Amino acid sequence: MIDRQGARWRTAHRVRRLTTLAVTALLVVALAPYLATRFYRFGDATPFNGTHWFNPYAALDGPAEHWRKANFHAHSHAWGGVTDGHHSPADVTRAYRALGYDVAALSNYWAAARPMPTDTTTVSVYEHGASVIKAHRLVFRAPRTFWFDFPLWQSVHQQQTIIDRLRGDGAIVALAHPALRNAVRPADAARLSGYALFEVLNHFVTSDTAWDAALTAGRPVWLLANDDSHNVDGAGETGVAWTMLHAASLHADSVLAALTSGRAYGVRGHAGRSDLALERVLVRDDSLVIVHRGAAAHVRVIADSGRLVAAQRSTGTIVVALPPWAHYARVVLASETSALWLNPVVRWDGRALPLVLTTVDGRRTAAFRALAAIVVAAWLLGRRAGAARAPRPVPVTDRVGV
Repeated sequence: MIDRQGARWRTAHRVRRLTTLAVTALLVVALAPYLATRFYRFGDATPFNGTHWFNPYAALDGPAEHWRKANFHAHSHAWGGVTDGHHSPADVTRAYRALGYDVAALSNYWAAARPMPTDTTTVSVYEHGASVIKAHRLVFRAPRTFWFDFPLWQSVHQQQTIIDRLRGDGAIVALAHPALRNAVRPADAARLSGYALFEVLNHFVTSDTAWDAALTAGRPVWLLANDDSHNVDGAGETGVAWTMLHAASLHADSVLAALTSGRAYGVRGHAGRSDLALERVLVRDDSLVIVHRGAAAHVRVIADSGRLVAAQRSTGTIVVALPPWAHYARVVLASETSALWLNPVVRWDGRALPLVLTTVDGRRTAAFRALAAIVVAAWLLGRRAGAARAPRPVPVTDRVGV
């Protein structure tokens, strides 16, 4: 008689074992990265202060042609299509050039363009991030690709760990679509440091609440506006959000200098067109002067914590008194079809913008890693003991009376 009972047991045991191994492997892959978490002492949320106003647009000079139209977040076909880019890099670039873009950067996941030494205009940028909550970063001018990430949740400590690792390579870091899936909560934006740019406008989402939280906490971070297009033929994905930056040339260094010094503004439009354009931003005797051209616009001036300071119509020039309690003020101009989002003017001492310092909490980091090691060791010992106690099948002979 065939040992059918034993065969069934062995089959079931094998299935359970393989399932357990697969689940264990997935857990290890998903959770092991969290052992690299650093815990931080975050800098205080100190508002901008001083008797002067820092105006990022104050030093603009040169002709109108120095305003450059740019997109820094678009995806082509890459990684076998896993990242959902629909077109070749050449097709994506061609589509943006047809819409009049001066800068059309590709930001595929972990795949930055590596320009030749003689190519001075290609802006090298890639999108970093594998977390399910969409806590992603745009990484500019990185000397190498940083592959590590926390794949599930990301607390403010995990996000700061990634920013520090990226910035440690000398890269410029931007927070990408922070409000998407609430990846960067306003409270976290107010604590994080070390990033220079904030993607406020994206075809998926507008992240102004978190940006206001960062500005209210005295973080001098400047706006980015990008499509984040995965399909240049898709409706509402391409030519709907872009950055206008003021740079003397299209040299990559000049472009990045404009972004990191705030000489830029964001646009929401259609098919790469807007009926509004910025001309000048001035601060005169605690009053903000905005000069624009194009359609009549509804103007909103926003200050600390997103508080509305003024709202009025403008046909070309608007003057708004900056309240004494405001530590920063930013402007949004909107017509029937377009909107301009300006970088803020912020209070300062006339010498330097604040440098927010975040330090690693060595004791807390070490304690966390020691505790994690103890938990993992206890789990492994428990599994080993459980395997030793597991029942074995009772042999059944196929002969009687033997």
